[in-house]
Amino acid sequence: ANIVQVTDFGYDDGKAFLVMDYLDGQPLADLMEAGVLDPERVRFIVSQVLSALEAAHAREIVHRDLKPDNVYLTAISGVRDMVKLLDFGIARITDEQSQKMTTTGQVLGTPAYMSPEQAAGDPRELDTRADIYALGVTLYELLTGRLPHDLNGKRVDEAVRIILHEDPVSITSIDKSFRGDIQTILSTALAREKTRRYPTAAALGADIRRYLEDEPI
Repeated sequence: ANIVQVTDFGYDDGKAFLVMDYLDGQPLADLMEAGVLDPERVRFIVSQVLSALEAAHAREIVHRDLKPDNVYLTAISGVRDMVKLLDFGIARITDEQSQKMTTTGQVLGTPAYMSPEQAAGDPRELDTRADIYALGVTLYELLTGRLPHDLNGKRVDEAVRIILHEDPVSITSIDKSFRGDIQTILSTALAREKTRRYPTAAALGADIRRYLEDEPI
């Protein structure tokens, strides 16, 4: 329900086309430009993005370009901030055959939200944990209004070097109120080594739920 629906596809006069849901709303990025959102609104939006990722990952699909521009917020039946995840244009299936068809060394995605293994351009290392990293970046930005790496004005090669070799700025250095469980959740989602990240969107979502309900993560 949180992924934009494709209702038809085909060719018309030799040109490929897709027919998708018409969405009346705005990207999350536009909403964030107005300032940091309140925690309850962040929770509602992030829980829906997690639901969308769980559905995609269950089908072994990695989005590879998860970011606020691709999280569209609509109003359905009077409820605001209903999420539709967009733009699977560079998504890939994580099976062996698709890996053989992907060029090694090709960097695709948006650097600010890109996991280290995606930035390295090796498709053999890319799996669903790349989307966990991108969601960690998005959550960090929702909570602080900043990105965990300062890539402003950087060339792509310099941005890749920073992502590969530098740890994200600790969220507690921005706001000490984030000390504790939320810092641990974000540092796990944003770990440079994918083996240290949450293994699934469900695992990340479970810790966020525990944090919000004052339970041990």
